[in-house]
Amino acid sequence: MNTHTTDLLSINATLSLILLGFPVAALAQVQSVETNATDGVAEASMLADEFSSTQLTVAQLMANAVAAFLAATEAAVVAQTPESTAVIAETLTIQPRFGVGYITDGGSHNSLGRFEAFVPLDQEPGETISFLEGRLVVGANDDVGGSLLLGYRGYRNAQNRIRGGYVGLDARNTGNSDFYQLGAGYESLGDDWDFRFNAYLPLGDRSNTISDTTIDTGFQVSTGFVGNQFILNSQRQQERLFQQEHALGGFDAEAGYRLMRWDAGDLQAFGGLYLYDSPDTPAYLGWRLRLASNFTPNFNGGLSLQDDGLFGTRLVLSVGATFPGTRANDSEDPVERVQARLGDPTVRSPEIAVFWDEDRETIFESNTSPLINPEEEQAYRFQHVTLGATGGDGTFENPFGTVQEGLNAAVGDGNDVVYVDGSNAINIPAFTIPERVRVLSQGPAQTIAGLPFPGFETGAVRLPFSPTTNFAEGIVVELPLSGDGNFPNITNGVTLGNRTVLAGFRIDNATGEAIVGSNIRNAELRNNTITNPGGRGIAFNNVGGSVVAFDNIIRNSAGSSIFVENTTSAQRLDLSIIGYEITASNNIGMEFVTLPTGGALGAPSQVIAVQPSDASLNTSQGNSDGETPANAITDSTNQGIVLRSEGTARNDASTQEFSFDAGSISRNGSSGVLATSNLNGGSQEISVTNSTISNNVGAGVEIVNGTTVPPNTASAQELFLRNNEILDNGGSGVDIILNALGAQEITVNANRILRNGGDGIRSIANAGLQEFPILEDGSAGITSNIISGNAEQAIDVEANGDAIIAVLNARDNTLENNSGGANVVDIDVAATSTNNSVCTVILSNTVPTGIALTTFSNNPTDRALYLVQNLNTVSFENNGTLVQLINGNTGLPEPAAFSNETNFCVP
Repeated sequence: MNTHTTDLLSINATLSLILLGFPVAALAQVQSVETNATDGVAEASMLADEFSSTQLTVAQLMANAVAAFLAATEAAVVAQTPESTAVIAETLTIQPRFGVGYITDGGSHNSLGRFEAFVPLDQEPGETISFLEGRLVVGANDDVGGSLLLGYRGYRNAQNRIRGGYVGLDARNTGNSDFYQLGAGYESLGDDWDFRFNAYLPLGDRSNTISDTTIDTGFQVSTGFVGNQFILNSQRQQERLFQQEHALGGFDAEAGYRLMRWDAGDLQAFGGLYLYDSPDTPAYLGWRLRLASNFTPNFNGGLSLQDDGLFGTRLVLSVGATFPGTRANDSEDPVERVQARLGDPTVRSPEIAVFWDEDRETIFESNTSPLINPEEEQAYRFQHVTLGATGGDGTFENPFGTVQEGLNAAVGDGNDVVYVDGSNAINIPAFTIPERVRVLSQGPAQTIAGLPFPGFETGAVRLPFSPTTNFAEGIVVELPLSGDGNFPNITNGVTLGNRTVLAGFRIDNATGEAIVGSNIRNAELRNNTITNPGGRGIAFNNVGGSVVAFDNIIRNSAGSSIFVENTTSAQRLDLSIIGYEITASNNIGMEFVTLPTGGALGAPSQVIAVQPSDASLNTSQGNSDGETPANAITDSTNQGIVLRSEGTARNDASTQEFSFDAGSISRNGSSGVLATSNLNGGSQEISVTNSTISNNVGAGVEIVNGTTVPPNTASAQELFLRNNEILDNGGSGVDIILNALGAQEITVNANRILRNGGDGIRSIANAGLQEFPILEDGSAGITSNIISGNAEQAIDVEANGDAIIAVLNARDNTLENNSGGANVVDIDVAATSTNNSVCTVILSNTVPTGIALTTFSNNPTDRALYLVQNLNTVSFENNGTLVQLINGNTGLPEPAAFSNETNFCVP
């Protein structure tokens, strides 16, 4: 058998042993094959059969590679015969070298450049060598990798072959991941035939997630009526893009034959198999055909064609150069040519194989449910009404034809909504809303609150009968078909029940009162327009709990446009009027009364807040005339607003708290605001802020406490006027009267009080206790106002009878162009009785016409108590204004009747 055949049999037997995973001792069979060709053929055949029935694993490949390496080392030692030693020449000594190269994209790696070095550690020229081989690679995407190998080769003279092996460590940084692997290999090099086997075992984490992105289309929502339910639908699609990098283990094996040789180079052809494997990917077996050429001792190149199920088919080109060059193999002696290959570079994968994996996951979510009422935690129930329809059952598909049918079908458990389509302009007869039922029209845009549902924005929402958001986690949904502008007309009015809602209607020419609520709790009125009622527009009698009125318009009412009266203490009323327009009432614009009837149910209580429209709170939008309410009370024949809080001879008290903000009260037939608190225990707290009160026939703001006829019993008032425009009224801008034994505390701060027909501010205390107090922030009392152009004095304060003015704090006011006849001053504070007690703090005012402080002093033992803060410097502290200290009896100056006060009238 010739040498080529023996080498081929040795290669086949060794490959079979490695692939089957035999232990190291099995390598003795390789030596047997090399020494006995015939036995080797039989052995190779047997090993091939075993290979066909044995499962291949990467761990087995690694173990076999190491076994091959040890066997090759032993064989090389045995092969040292005197004959081989005799041919060694000094020219066969391997020198250290370095090299550079480039390889195109191979699927498992990008195009990359390499830098490498081969360093012999120990060698017996022509016989054995141990070496280090290092390699640094830089990819086209700035990937960086490298390897360090420890190898051993030995020459066997009997077969004229070199056998060797290596172990090494590889590293690769992809820009996203760092991977490491252990490598091992076996090689058999000859004059014509070569065989190589390499195994790769990744170390540590073999997979790294480089991107995990979820693309969410968001919920696509829809709503609609089905039967008596309001159905919510939402659909959502999410797409998850999951990108990973996997370090691949496996092996490659190839055999090659020298095709030609020339003086300083050669050309070889190789064919082989390779395997890629990872715990997160299937194993892929591929094939490779390769041409490799040493053009010269310094320059080499190669071209390969490969294919596998993971990276597909690839054509890979490589070029390289080494310095100094690899040993020339143009010797005529085959032994020397083979021995010279002890210094060949190892041939293996250029860097750790990495597979980039992208996985897409699509998730669909679909939700359908009726809208749930947050108050009752049950589904809303809609009774649909299309005016003029016949034969309906209240479902969306088959609606009732009248509102009364819808009301009759309502259960009254708090979930019923009678929803009215007024596109057929048919008048609705008067009706009463049963307890816990809502009646809504499609005229305004209507929204309704519900429990959270996927796809709908969740947040704080307002439930009925609340003037503010009062439910922390809910949704707001617009009712389909609402906002069509068709506001149905109700003839002769509506009567409200407990916890009822009326929204989006017209009430034209009602013969009596348009909307009535009596002895009920909790109601809500939204976006209703009342025109020409024969009585009051809205009338509440003994209504308690929370009542909310949003954006209602009342025009030309025969009585007061809004009238609220409570006579018992059975239920306190909290009334919020948020958005309004009151025009041409034939009585009073808004009238609020607490009037106890005596007995066990006395002492009624009201808390009333009037403020401008707020679209963030109102769950209806739009009125029948298409205009936003003006937040104004105009052209009433009497007062714009009347507040009455009274007691009885039985000492039954009643209380009112009233606030009016950012509104307008103008052109009314008497005072803009009149507040009276009479008889026993009646009390009021009144606040008017940021508003305009103008062109009213009487005073802008009129406050009256108590009566001048017996029984002169006590009542109390607090008045706060801040940041208002009070101008062009027929009477005084602010007119305050205290009678009987009542008490008043008054703040008039930062207002513009202009061009009124009386005084700017007029206060008459006939009895009781009055104070314009001093607070730490200086805002109380009469402070920081502009009082100009009024027909009489700017500030006129008078104490009569037994009245006490505990403190009059007048500071930082600008007073100008006020008149009232010759010698009339801007600030006049008078004590008209020897029984009066008055204390003034008048500082930092701009007072062009002077200050007059008047008291009565017949003799030192019989005179009013009149205290003046910093008496000696009052003129200086008010821009040098002339200050007159007058005896009211004689009309002459009498400073001795006044006492100096240094502690702001505080005891």
